[in-house]
Amino acid sequence: MSNYKATDALLGLAIGDALGVPFEFKSSLEMQLQPATRMVGHGTHHQPIGTWSDDSSLSFCLAASLLEGYELKDIAQRFIAWKEENYWTAWDNVFDIGRTTSRAIQQLSRENLKSGGYVLETIEASLWAFLTTSSYEDAVLTVINLGHDTDTTGAITGGLAGLYYGQENIPSQWLASLVKLEEIVELGNQLSGL
Repeated sequence: MSNYKATDALLGLAIGDALGVPFEFKSSLEMQLQPATRMVGHGTHHQPIGTWSDDSSLSFCLAASLLEGYELKDIAQRFIAWKEENYWTAWDNVFDIGRTTSRAIQQLSRENLKSGGYVLETIEASLWAFLTTSSYEDAVLTVINLGHDTDTTGAITGGLAGLYYGQENIPSQWLASLVKLEEIVELGNQLSGL
Protein backbone atom coordinates (compact mmCIF):
# COMPACT_ATOMS: atom_id res chain seq x y z
CA MET A 1 0.00 0.00 0.00
CA SER A 2 1.13 3.50 -0.78
CA ASN A 3 2.05 5.94 1.98
CA TYR A 4 0.63 8.68 -0.19
CA LYS A 5 -3.10 8.23 0.39
CA ALA A 6 -3.94 11.66 -1.06
CA THR A 7 -2.12 10.65 -4.26
CA ASP A 8 -4.05 7.38 -4.36
CA ALA A 9 -7.34 9.25 -3.95
CA LEU A 10 -6.53 11.95 -6.53
CA LEU A 11 -5.32 9.43 -9.11
CA GLY A 12 -8.34 7.22 -8.46
CA LEU A 13 -10.66 10.19 -8.85
CA ALA A 14 -9.04 11.39 -12.09
CA ILE A 15 -8.96 7.91 -13.65
CA GLY A 16 -12.62 7.30 -12.79
CA ASP A 17 -13.50 10.71 -14.21
CA ALA A 18 -11.49 10.11 -17.42
CA LEU A 19 -13.15 6.73 -17.86
CA GLY A 20 -16.57 8.36 -17.54
CA VAL A 21 -16.08 11.47 -19.70
CA PRO A 22 -16.68 9.73 -23.08
CA PHE A 23 -19.92 8.12 -21.82
CA GLU A 24 -21.53 11.06 -20.04
CA PHE A 25 -25.31 11.39 -20.63
CA LYS A 26 -25.67 7.90 -22.11
CA SER A 27 -28.66 6.00 -20.72
CA SER A 28 -28.45 2.83 -18.65
CA LEU A 29 -29.79 0.90 -21.62
CA GLU A 30 -27.13 2.34 -23.96
CA MET A 31 -24.45 1.37 -21.46
CA GLN A 32 -25.87 -2.15 -21.10
CA LEU A 33 -25.78 -2.59 -24.87
CA GLN A 34 -22.27 -1.16 -25.22
CA PRO A 35 -20.63 -1.19 -21.78
CA ALA A 36 -17.43 0.61 -20.90
CA THR A 37 -14.63 -1.93 -20.57
CA ARG A 38 -11.51 0.22 -21.00
CA MET A 39 -10.37 3.82 -21.22
CA VAL A 40 -11.32 5.43 -24.52
CA GLY A 41 -11.27 8.92 -25.94
CA HIS A 42 -13.74 11.20 -27.67
CA GLY A 43 -17.38 10.20 -27.10
CA THR A 44 -19.73 12.75 -25.56
CA HIS A 45 -17.28 15.64 -25.24
CA HIS A 46 -14.91 14.72 -28.11
CA GLN A 47 -11.89 14.72 -25.79
CA PRO A 48 -8.68 12.68 -26.17
CA ILE A 49 -8.19 9.55 -24.10
CA GLY A 50 -7.31 10.20 -20.45
CA THR A 51 -9.09 13.57 -20.28
CA TRP A 52 -10.75 14.38 -16.96
CA SER A 53 -13.55 16.87 -16.41
CA ASP A 54 -14.69 19.56 -14.01
CA ASP A 55 -15.07 16.95 -11.27
CA SER A 56 -11.31 16.34 -11.14
CA SER A 57 -10.43 19.96 -11.88
CA LEU A 58 -12.36 21.25 -8.88
CA SER A 59 -10.92 18.52 -6.68
CA PHE A 60 -7.41 19.53 -7.76
CA CYS A 61 -8.27 23.18 -7.04
CA LEU A 62 -9.34 22.17 -3.53
CA ALA A 63 -6.21 20.07 -3.00
CA ALA A 64 -3.93 22.89 -4.20
CA SER A 65 -5.68 25.29 -1.86
CA LEU A 66 -5.35 22.93 1.10
CA LEU A 67 -1.58 22.96 0.60
CA GLU A 68 -1.75 26.60 1.72
CA GLY A 69 -4.02 25.83 4.69
CA TYR A 70 -7.79 25.87 5.05
CA GLU A 71 -9.05 29.19 3.71
CA LEU A 72 -12.49 29.33 2.08
CA LYS A 73 -11.66 32.50 0.16
CA ASP A 74 -8.65 30.82 -1.46
CA ILE A 75 -10.74 27.78 -2.42
CA ALA A 76 -13.36 30.07 -3.98
CA GLN A 77 -10.69 32.01 -5.87
CA ARG A 78 -9.25 28.80 -7.30
CA PHE A 79 -12.70 27.61 -8.40
CA ILE A 80 -13.25 30.94 -10.12
CA ALA A 81 -9.77 30.75 -11.72
CA TRP A 82 -10.67 27.30 -13.03
CA LYS A 83 -13.85 28.58 -14.67
CA GLU A 84 -12.46 31.86 -15.99
CA GLU A 85 -8.75 31.14 -16.54
CA ASN A 86 -8.62 27.36 -17.15
CA TYR A 87 -6.70 26.71 -13.90
CA TRP A 88 -6.21 22.97 -13.30
CA THR A 89 -7.89 21.86 -16.53
CA ALA A 90 -6.71 18.88 -18.55
CA TRP A 91 -6.14 20.81 -21.78
CA ASP A 92 -6.27 24.47 -20.72
CA ASN A 93 -9.95 24.47 -21.64
CA VAL A 94 -13.14 24.12 -19.58
CA PHE A 95 -15.15 21.79 -21.82
CA ASP A 96 -17.73 20.59 -19.30
CA ILE A 97 -19.46 22.62 -16.63
CA GLY A 98 -22.90 21.85 -15.33
CA ARG A 99 -25.45 24.55 -14.66
CA THR A 100 -25.39 23.87 -10.93
CA THR A 101 -21.60 24.12 -10.78
CA SER A 102 -21.61 27.28 -12.88
CA ARG A 103 -24.24 28.92 -10.67
CA ALA A 104 -22.47 27.82 -7.50
CA ILE A 105 -19.19 29.37 -8.62
CA GLN A 106 -21.02 32.59 -9.48
CA GLN A 107 -22.58 32.60 -6.00
CA LEU A 108 -19.55 31.55 -3.96
CA SER A 109 -19.89 34.53 -1.68
CA ARG A 110 -23.40 33.49 -0.66
CA GLU A 111 -24.03 31.02 2.11
CA ASN A 112 -27.49 29.88 1.06
CA LEU A 113 -26.58 27.47 -1.73
CA LYS A 114 -29.02 24.59 -2.12
CA SER A 115 -28.61 21.09 -3.41
CA GLY A 116 -31.23 18.79 -4.89
CA GLY A 117 -31.75 15.04 -4.98
CA TYR A 118 -29.52 14.63 -8.02
CA VAL A 119 -26.45 14.79 -5.80
CA LEU A 120 -27.90 12.10 -3.56
CA GLU A 121 -28.48 9.79 -6.54
CA THR A 122 -24.87 10.27 -7.60
CA ILE A 123 -23.52 9.49 -4.15
CA GLU A 124 -25.85 6.50 -3.76
CA ALA A 125 -24.72 5.00 -7.09
CA SER A 126 -21.06 5.63 -6.27
CA LEU A 127 -21.26 4.06 -2.82
CA TRP A 128 -23.20 1.09 -4.17
CA ALA A 129 -20.61 0.42 -6.88
CA PHE A 130 -17.73 0.77 -4.42
CA LEU A 131 -19.31 -1.45 -1.75
CA THR A 132 -20.51 -4.24 -4.08
CA THR A 133 -17.28 -4.83 -6.02
CA SER A 134 -13.84 -6.05 -5.05
CA SER A 135 -11.38 -4.07 -7.17
CA TYR A 136 -10.72 -0.57 -8.42
CA GLU A 137 -11.42 -1.56 -12.02
CA ASP A 138 -14.70 -3.33 -11.22
CA ALA A 139 -15.93 -0.45 -9.05
CA VAL A 140 -15.42 2.30 -11.64
CA LEU A 141 -16.62 0.28 -14.63
CA THR A 142 -19.70 -0.84 -12.69
CA VAL A 143 -20.74 2.72 -11.85
CA ILE A 144 -19.93 4.10 -15.31
CA ASN A 145 -22.01 1.37 -16.91
CA LEU A 146 -25.05 2.67 -15.01
CA GLY A 147 -24.96 5.58 -17.49
CA HIS A 148 -26.04 9.22 -17.12
CA ASP A 149 -23.56 11.42 -15.16
CA THR A 150 -20.69 8.99 -15.75
CA ASP A 151 -17.83 11.41 -15.21
CA THR A 152 -19.09 12.43 -11.77
CA THR A 153 -20.00 8.95 -10.56
CA GLY A 154 -16.72 7.66 -12.00
CA ALA A 155 -14.79 10.39 -10.19
CA ILE A 156 -16.48 9.78 -6.83
CA THR A 157 -16.22 6.00 -7.05
CA GLY A 158 -12.68 6.26 -8.41
CA GLY A 159 -11.63 8.50 -5.53
CA LEU A 160 -13.04 6.09 -2.94
CA ALA A 161 -11.62 3.03 -4.69
CA GLY A 162 -8.26 4.71 -5.26
CA LEU A 163 -8.05 5.54 -1.57
CA TYR A 164 -9.07 2.01 -0.58
CA TYR A 165 -7.15 -0.11 -3.11
CA GLY A 166 -4.20 2.23 -3.71
CA GLN A 167 -2.73 3.48 -6.98
CA GLU A 168 -0.85 0.21 -7.45
CA ASN A 169 -4.23 -1.47 -8.11
CA ILE A 170 -5.33 0.99 -10.80
CA PRO A 171 -4.70 -0.55 -14.24
CA SER A 172 -1.34 0.70 -15.48
CA GLN A 173 -2.63 1.38 -19.00
CA TRP A 174 -5.24 3.74 -17.50
CA LEU A 175 -2.60 5.58 -15.49
CA ALA A 176 -0.39 5.86 -18.59
CA SER A 177 -3.28 7.46 -20.50
CA LEU A 178 -4.12 10.04 -17.83
CA VAL A 179 -3.60 13.66 -18.86
CA LYS A 180 -1.17 15.54 -16.54
CA LEU A 181 -0.32 12.39 -14.58
CA GLU A 182 2.93 13.83 -13.19
CA GLU A 183 1.25 17.02 -11.98
CA ILE A 184 -1.52 15.05 -10.26
CA VAL A 185 1.03 12.78 -8.56
CA GLU A 186 3.04 15.80 -7.38
CA LEU A 187 -0.08 17.50 -6.01
CA GLY A 188 -1.11 14.32 -4.21
CA ASN A 189 2.36 13.74 -2.80
CA GLN A 190 2.47 17.31 -1.49
CA LEU A 191 -0.96 16.91 0.08
CA SER A 192 0.03 13.55 1.61
CA GLY A 193 3.06 15.22 3.16
CA LEU A 194 1.00 17.67 5.21
